[in-house]
Amino acid sequence: MAVTGEARGCYMPSTRYLVVSGGRLLMVHRVLRSDAMIEFTVSKADLTSSRWVDVPSVGGDTALFVGRWSSVALLVSRYAMPGNRIHFLDDDAFSRALR
Repeated sequence: MAVTGEARGCYMPSTRYLVVSGGRLLMVHRVLRSDAMIEFTVSKADLTSSRWVDVPSVGGDTALFVGRWSSVALLVSRYAMPGNRIHFLDDDAFSRALR
């Protein structure tokens, strides 16, 4: 699921993606900066305190594939792929925002 909006204190396009990984609800927040660089953060839902808590890693054996229509987390060692990666699917979120 992707939600497009503005980043805090910034008027650059941003997109948020929700994905379940290892029993955790994660939110990937991607921001296009004014210098065309992309930043992102990953947070997990802390349901006991109703907050999002930043996480430093998605997991050594996990890759997230996030996009406009769906997102999925996969254990990738069985595919001989590197883990702790986020793959942004072509959702053209920023090209629509910059038009």
